Amino acid sequence: KKCTPLIGLSDTLDTTPAELIPLVKEFGFEGIVAKRRDSCYESGKRSGAWLKYKVNKVQAFVIGGYTPDNPLDALIVGYYEGDKLMFASKVRNGFVPRLRREVWAKLNTCRWTLVLSLTCRRRNARSGR
Repeated sequence: KKCTPLIGLSDTLDTTPAELIPLVKEFGFEGIVAKRRDSCYESGKRSGAWLKYKVNKVQAFVIGGYTPDNPLDALIVGYYEGDKLMFASKVRNGFVPRLRREVWAKLNTCRWTLVLSLTCRRRNARSGR
């Protein structure tokens, strides 16, 4: 198959992540997807046989809100630019039911201050409520 410019497939590399990650950073790649040699891709299933190592730059975010759904579906996060809270993203990836319950329990111990809206830079982004 022909790869898109955004995705590159490589041959099997016989090395450790500790040896590979500095090179990934040097070339400016986002990260590495690694799997055990004896594992197969199983559509719709997650297992410890496949690992994703992200090496991109980090950003601190604040929780600006959440979307509700038994007890919550996603967190709405943002960052401060001066005194304005800027919308960054809605976070759901890896948010399994157990983690949702744990986060919900911690959020319920927090004292909340009402923020009327998050400033959005891109079109079609929504304010947190």
